[in-house]
Amino acid sequence: MKRKLRFSILMLLMAVCGAANAQIWQEDFSSYKNNDVPSGGTYNYVCQNGKSDTKIYATGKMYAGGKKPELLVGQKGKKNKETKIGSFSATIPLNGKSGELILKYKSNNTNLTLSSTTTGVIVGKPAGEEDKTYKVTITVPTGTPSLNITFTNSKSSNSRLDDIELTAAQVAPTSVSVTIGETGYATLYYSDRALTVPAGVKGYTCSLSDGSFKMNEAFAEGQTIPAGTGVLLNGNPGTYTFNVSSEAGTPVADNWLKGSDEKATTEGGERYYMLSLDANSTAGSVGFYWGAPNGGAFTNGAHKAYLCVKPGVAGAKTCYRFDGQTTAIDGTRADKPTAADGAVYNLAGQRVDRSYKGVVIKNGKKYIQ
Repeated sequence: MKRKLRFSILMLLMAVCGAANAQIWQEDFSSYKNNDVPSGGTYNYVCQNGKSDTKIYATGKMYAGGKKPELLVGQKGKKNKETKIGSFSATIPLNGKSGELILKYKSNNTNLTLSSTTTGVIVGKPAGEEDKTYKVTITVPTGTPSLNITFTNSKSSNSRLDDIELTAAQVAPTSVSVTIGETGYATLYYSDRALTVPAGVKGYTCSLSDGSFKMNEAFAEGQTIPAGTGVLLNGNPGTYTFNVSSEAGTPVADNWLKGSDEKATTEGGERYYMLSLDANSTAGSVGFYWGAPNGGAFTNGAHKAYLCVKPGVAGAKTCYRFDGQTTAIDGTRADKPTAADGAVYNLAGQRVDRSYKGVVIKNGKKYIQ
């Protein structure tokens, strides 16, 4: 119960806070030398002098709290009998980002104010954090191509500026899409989210016992596949939406399906099998086949599952076809159903006749015919 509650809270926090922040702009002035004046470039930098010049300081003490160099933003005051205000501005391409953006920077004082000339943009007030870091929320309308930001020093003392970073929140996805091909099967694996099985799909865990391949219908429509669970999916060809679940789901103890969130080499066993047709792509030959010679490790696809057979398992075969030629489905009878048993269906729920070859369901029981 405690595990379920902790998982539910985690999923809620991911949905509200997002999984991570995407960096849009970063500047620590490390490419500049002492007395340089940042100008132009990708972000169209513009420096305005105050009573003091706005320029790079790369020697002496770094007052902003970052590593050298830093940008000095000149103080407000008269220069040549004219009042001057120091500033530093940038124009940042947004590449489709909008909504609430977060700007962080380091400064040695609170002199700097932020503004934007970009239409519709709302700039919040800087809030001080630890280690001389300030945080500002900037709200940007959808479709805004670029964002202008200006740091202005309207006080009578100089300010140092460093370690600027602009990020956009990445909201955690609420669903994932999975395509089941013409074979009627696919695999699925996500380490960081539990998923709800949609209508028309069944989820199986798999294992071996005495050399026989076993499929356990572990997840029916509406049930939750726990995070970190490799699953064999069965359904009619099409693309299905698996919603992220706030429930933890019930782990399956004897499941030999493993997976990876990214392309990665299979691990944890002695022999490895991938979901595939046979070498000739024969119709109806779908099953788990060696993904490399002698069952060696191979590169598994992102969010795909594979069958992992550990060392010492007796009777392991080169493949386990779902048509019954090399498999023994858990709870399946070897004798064929008779006409008196009633209608016969395949694992996809389609009604079939007595000429159909493979695993069938009749009166709630599985057979190989």
